[in-house]
Amino acid sequence: MALCTDVQTSLLSNDVPGETILQGLQRDWDQAVAPNSDVYAVKADLSKAREALAGFDFVGTVETLHEDIMQMSLMFGFHPPDIIARRNEDPAIEQESVLDSGTLKILKEKNALDLDLYHAVTTSRTISRRKVVSSLVERCSYAPISRPTEFPLSGPIPGANWYEAEHHASGTYRWTGPLRETTLDLPIRQGYRAQISLRLGGIAIDDFSISANNSNIEFETVPDKDRHRISFWIAPEHAQSDGFTTIVFKTTKLINPTEFEMRTFSFMVSELRVAAIEKTDLSIEPGADKRPTLDKLHAGCLLADRDLDQIHLLGTAYDDARGKLDQATRLAGELRVRLQSLQNYMQEMMASIRAPILGYAHQVGSSSGMFHDGWAGREVTFEMHLHRRVTELTLCGFIPPHFPVRKREFTIDIGEESFSFVMEGGNGVFRFDCLIDIAADADVRVTLRCDSNYNAYAFGTGGDRRDLSYRLIAIELAHEASFDARHAVLSAGRAAEK
Repeated sequence: MALCTDVQTSLLSNDVPGETILQGLQRDWDQAVAPNSDVYAVKADLSKAREALAGFDFVGTVETLHEDIMQMSLMFGFHPPDIIARRNEDPAIEQESVLDSGTLKILKEKNALDLDLYHAVTTSRTISRRKVVSSLVERCSYAPISRPTEFPLSGPIPGANWYEAEHHASGTYRWTGPLRETTLDLPIRQGYRAQISLRLGGIAIDDFSISANNSNIEFETVPDKDRHRISFWIAPEHAQSDGFTTIVFKTTKLINPTEFEMRTFSFMVSELRVAAIEKTDLSIEPGADKRPTLDKLHAGCLLADRDLDQIHLLGTAYDDARGKLDQATRLAGELRVRLQSLQNYMQEMMASIRAPILGYAHQVGSSSGMFHDGWAGREVTFEMHLHRRVTELTLCGFIPPHFPVRKREFTIDIGEESFSFVMEGGNGVFRFDCLIDIAADADVRVTLRCDSNYNAYAFGTGGDRRDLSYRLIAIELAHEASFDARHAVLSAGRAAEK
């Protein structure tokens, strides 16, 4: 098949509209003809494919997943994961299988353009995790820690192997997993040592160890009901040269709390904080004032060496703070420009979403109210051009079981006509039939309204912050039967239901 050679290049250089392909396949289905996808294959064009790739901010491959994640983290300011767990690894396979030379030659010949495209994408992958985390400090995404700090467990944790936060009546906690090794990356300020405190659960403390910069760290343990409160110090020698210290927590076992839990866990954290921070290279004598007082700075006064040291420290701190303020101001300006660009992009993307029309019609222009993954808001609007006479429009949708069960009222405006429907008694799949009679070659505006929506984040049941009304499955158009015949059949069916 043509669609099985140089697939990526063909897809990226294919300019056949998606709705045209769907209409053709639907027509084949209606006529009981075996679909032939090769009809829609476009000759692979490497220059067009590269031009299409240039429109993406980032392109990655499965084989270079770890390097690509590092590159994305550097580009977008994300905290990079240390290790990405494999979910579908087969432990029974000891080594990779090797294709025979004949098969490999055929694959290379049939996918020569895809190979060129692949090599263009995978070149110049020379970024390290240390470079990424250092850039986060340079961008002021992280500020060097110089005072006690408590980490809100519901927010982002700078490290790897952390599951999302979970909320319980007793408080917020986070499990680690699915690996035995969990990392915590802290930008501890140079010249300081920090005391880290955690409240742990789900482990035997004898199975737990801590290290930093390849050195084991001793920790103190205090039993706390059914959990353990531990504390330890990160000394200056544990810090890496770039000022970003990676603390590694290891357990010897993984656990599954219940038979219904699909995840594997290492340990649970209900409290995480930098409990104390101390300067280790003090140039000020013990007991000296923290800063010079004003009466020591009048003209002609004699200053002790420790006073000069204090003035020097204050001047250095001021220059450092001023530099960071200027950097933060520049960064804020860059972020405002990025935010505006992102908002414009989101508006363009939302407007380019196509309605799932099944029938001899295609969407004209932009739309509103639909999301890229098929969800719809309270009001969806689009315009379609009819290639054939339409005698019925059917709205097919789905409301998940976890949405609140309530009475929902729908309104469907098709051109000058308006139809109302009520859904009550439970969630699930729905179909609303609208009898219409619109001639071919007409442009028709369609508006779908629902009086109810659901926001999972607002209800505390998920992270999706969108206001969603239903899943839009399809908008089916009927062409064959006459309007009068379909109206008679539908009227008879409704009378029988009564």
